[in-house]
Amino acid sequence: MGDDPAKPKSPLDAFLKLLRDLIPDNIAAAATDMNILGIIFFSVFFGVALSLLGHEEGCGQIIRGVEAFNQVIIKMARTALDDVNMSKAYCLACKAPHNAISVVHLMYSSACVILLI
Repeated sequence: MGDDPAKPKSPLDAFLKLLRDLIPDNIAAAATDMNILGIIFFSVFFGVALSLLGHEEGCGQIIRGVEAFNQVIIKMARTALDDVNMSKAYCLACKAPHNAISVVHLMYSSACVILLI
């Protein structure tokens, strides 16, 4: 059981690691490393900067693109949730046992999460 170099050794080390993870060097690397704090910070900073620039700086196309991407994600989530509800209705209509409903619900929920990631 050796020392894990990634594991902070003191509360100060943990706090400093938190600050280092707050601002990622590379957003793509932060996404692959699952640096959620860095991704959230980048997203908020990007959104604030984009809203400050607004349409007057020629960022209207980027804003419309982000809004369109948001609509696509919302549509995917609603479709996935509708599929989960349809699977429950199908199992209930077929008088499937309760544990079969849970299994189908779990499968569709997992598929929804995978789609949204």
